[in-house]
Amino acid sequence: MVDGDYFNVISRGIDLAGSIAHYQSGKNLSDINFIAGLNKVDLSTPNAPKIIASKQKDEKIDYGIDGKYLGSMYANTVTLISTEEGVGVRHSGVIRGIEDVIVKVKDKAEFQAIGVNTNGSVKIDAKDIKTSLINADTIDLKASGKVTNEGLYKGKQIQINANNFENAKQTNLSQETKDIFKINQENSSIFADSLTLNTLDKTSNFGFINALNDIKVGTNSFDNQGEISANKDISLMLNDDAFINNGKILSQNDIQIQANKDLTLNHGNLYAQNLLHIKSLNDLNINSKLENTSSIELDAKNIYVKNLVASGKELNLHADENLVNDAYLFSNGDLRAQATTLTNHSTFNSLNNLYLNAHTIHNNALIFADKDINIEANILNNNANLTGMLETSTEYSQGFGQVGYGDTAFKRWNMEVGVTGIVKYNNLLDSKQASIQAGKDININTQSQDNARQINNSGKILAQGNIVSFGNIDNKSLSKEISVGEILEQIRVNGFFAKEYLGSWNTNSTYYFVDHESLLDALKYFSTTQAKNHQRESAWNALKDAAAKNSALNQYFSLLFGSDYASKRFVPDQKEWNLDAKIVFKAKSEAVIASKGKLDLNAKEYNQDLVSSLDKNFALLDSDLKKATNSQDLILNSIPDLINSGLFTLENKTNDNITYEYTTNTSIIDESKYFGFLSILNQFKNKNFNEFIVIGDPFLKISLLTQCMQTHYNPILN
Repeated sequence: MVDGDYFNVISRGIDLAGSIAHYQSGKNLSDINFIAGLNKVDLSTPNAPKIIASKQKDEKIDYGIDGKYLGSMYANTVTLISTEEGVGVRHSGVIRGIEDVIVKVKDKAEFQAIGVNTNGSVKIDAKDIKTSLINADTIDLKASGKVTNEGLYKGKQIQINANNFENAKQTNLSQETKDIFKINQENSSIFADSLTLNTLDKTSNFGFINALNDIKVGTNSFDNQGEISANKDISLMLNDDAFINNGKILSQNDIQIQANKDLTLNHGNLYAQNLLHIKSLNDLNINSKLENTSSIELDAKNIYVKNLVASGKELNLHADENLVNDAYLFSNGDLRAQATTLTNHSTFNSLNNLYLNAHTIHNNALIFADKDINIEANILNNNANLTGMLETSTEYSQGFGQVGYGDTAFKRWNMEVGVTGIVKYNNLLDSKQASIQAGKDININTQSQDNARQINNSGKILAQGNIVSFGNIDNKSLSKEISVGEILEQIRVNGFFAKEYLGSWNTNSTYYFVDHESLLDALKYFSTTQAKNHQRESAWNALKDAAAKNSALNQYFSLLFGSDYASKRFVPDQKEWNLDAKIVFKAKSEAVIASKGKLDLNAKEYNQDLVSSLDKNFALLDSDLKKATNSQDLILNSIPDLINSGLFTLENKTNDNITYEYTTNTSIIDESKYFGFLSILNQFKNKNFNEFIVIGDPFLKISLLTQCMQTHYNPILN
């Protein structure tokens, strides 16, 4: 106990083994000052001594100020200073200040508990700082090394500047601290009105961080295994691609995350009541589910979406260069995407309006909006891929040819040929088509009104309302082509067998191509003068006879030589052949641009054709498939599974008539904003949904359909 206004201890090393306070109950010391180290001190103001000079010594002590034994300090202001390099300060008891606690150390500072009264402050400047409790309106921690919280920070304004920071998983609270401050917690926690945290290297949270106002974090790498929440904004600035969020980050207003390099989201939950804004100055990789009941905004040089992004309000994506979607982009409100090149391999889905703006858009899958779709693009490619196969079979045809020659009336030359492997095709081709579908209108380049832009469609562009477009249109269905030359190379001949007759007397015989040579080689031979005219003519007559008996061979000859080939005396000269003539096999599903309302296409050029380039001589074979690919099946197969989301709970309440009750995590979502979604199911016309009772929120559409697919109602939806 101390009698006086202040208490000073000045020494190279100070050991504390008890409590320090005014001996009279209810009376406080104005100042407690501990100054450790080799210092020259000015005591002209005794309650506030000043260090004039300090020096260092090679032989170090462990702690300049050591309160390893349980004890407490109580004064208006407590000041602990250790000036010797590599020498720290520790105190295992409770330090209480009415106004301020000030610690300045050249090495580590370790404290059990520091608390000050209202409007007071705690300021610690050290190499490393480790505490179990700090309770002050203003907390200011500075460390060239690491700051570790092993219990509780509680204050109005908390500011931390360090190389590393850790809000530890386990607490180290003494029983005295628990009794005095009336706390009992297992995980380390930070409670603040506002928190500003800056680290040069790493910030780690294994506990709980909560702010009534804003949380601002600037760090090189970030690891959150606990929970971070704020009643206002959460701002996170990253200097490296090291973002781990296995916990939760919750804001009642905005979450702003910016990375100065690449940013990869592999884990965790980010929920903002107003806006979730994620920005990268380079690449942004969405590898884990990103769900928010309010709006989401993604901004980067390049955006690569590989998992669900679902927004309860608006969804905005902006990429300076590339936006590539390999997953599912869902918005309950408007969905906007802007990039230099936008590539969609999966699904864009807006329950309101959808806006796409890019120099080049490649749609390889599904783009939907319940209302309008608005597209601005210099080049719009709505693509398709061939599916199915060309089923082949082969046939055989035998031909006979005869020609009279020489100066004898009864002299003739007979030729017999067998043509084998005549290929016939059964067209089972279809196409997996990209689809752009709107519940109301589709507007393409209506802002620029530039009809020199290009619209390439091999898929489906469908609107329940109007379609208005500006730009040249190539509306081309997919097909597969095989040249007649390629086909004739596959067909073989079993030999040409010739006999010379004078009346009934066989006077000579010969043969050609008996080693199963290709029909194309035989045609080339007999089109030249290598054989005599009667041999050429009789061989050609035999081939024409074989073609007359086989429709496929007749078609191939018509393509190669022209439809009047049978009138020719000899095999036509090769200069007249059309080896580039094709058989074109058309897919079942054709390219379509259609609307139930007005169709207003403003273009300099409009091409309605097959994708294959067709010469003047071609044969077109329609697909033999009875049913084209069902785009609705593609939609359902693309819907991701949200059932395991931490945001939602889906329960199958009954076994007979299935009742789906869909609820939301009430710690995140305002329950008063629930609304029913039976109206959404009306998109599936003529389906029986009488057995469903639906309660839910904006994400119900996807999740309900997914659950239906996985249970008894798969046949209904399919």
